[in-house]
Amino acid sequence: MRVLVAGGTGFLGAAIVRRLEAEGAHVGVAARSRGVDLAGAQTADLLPRCDAIVHVAGTGAVTHVAVDRDAERRRHLRITACLLDHARRCGARLVVASTFVYGASAQVPASEDDPPAPHSDYTATRWHAEELCRSYASAHGVAVDVLRVFNAYGPGQPSGFVIPTIVAGAIRGRIRLADPAPRRDFVHVDDVARAFALAAGRGPGAGETINVGSGTSRSIESVARSAAAIAGGQVAIEWSGAKRTAEGPDARASIARAARVLGWTPSVGFEAGLAALIARARAAPGRPEVR
Repeated sequence: MRVLVAGGTGFLGAAIVRRLEAEGAHVGVAARSRGVDLAGAQTADLLPRCDAIVHVAGTGAVTHVAVDRDAERRRHLRITACLLDHARRCGARLVVASTFVYGASAQVPASEDDPPAPHSDYTATRWHAEELCRSYASAHGVAVDVLRVFNAYGPGQPSGFVIPTIVAGAIRGRIRLADPAPRRDFVHVDDVARAFALAAGRGPGAGETINVGSGTSRSIESVARSAAAIAGGQVAIEWSGAKRTAEGPDARASIARAARVLGWTPSVGFEAGLAALIARARAAPGRPEVR
């Protein structure tokens, strides 16, 4: 199978590339760091033919503050349109990474059939991209799977995210965070990569919208305390009390559809995944990211 991974050098994309290669796929990577601007007008003409395309290009941080948010949204939609067009030309399945679009007042667990209520520029951009995919698929017969990834974590995640922040603090002996209360569905990046590989290999057929999460939510406080216990020794945990705008109290995925459509369930236990990150960080002190 020939697979093109758009954004294949990022946190999630690199894990997907590793998974696909381990399964014997012929993988091509398109990313700005490789000199490929997927938002360019003629980019689709330059991309290699493939059997499946995985789209994980674009900003991966919910808290990312773009210089021009409208420009960021337009760029992401141009990239999505480019990959849709290339999928049509190749007769390829397109697997698109989306996010938690259910809003701050989402039901728990959140089902793919729940109404969307994007609560940030980031989630709104991903929702608009989903809508573009559905419209294009209906008009041109392109098979598109949308995978709504909850809180991915694991090796290679940038330091600004909550799990790397907790891991680094646990090793230093002082974890500093904002609000202990929010509950999040943390899913290991290796499990996420496996879900994308399964979707890419589905072959012809109708597209689906699929949640990718652990099916369990944990409070930020419980994660910090678990990390402190794993790290051992005296670890102080401090809370600033700051709250993120439109922060939902609980975000947990219903993963029944992933099991039914992809045959996928998560396999990396959270405590084991967290312990592995702490061990990695201790083995490579001084790195800016937990790898």
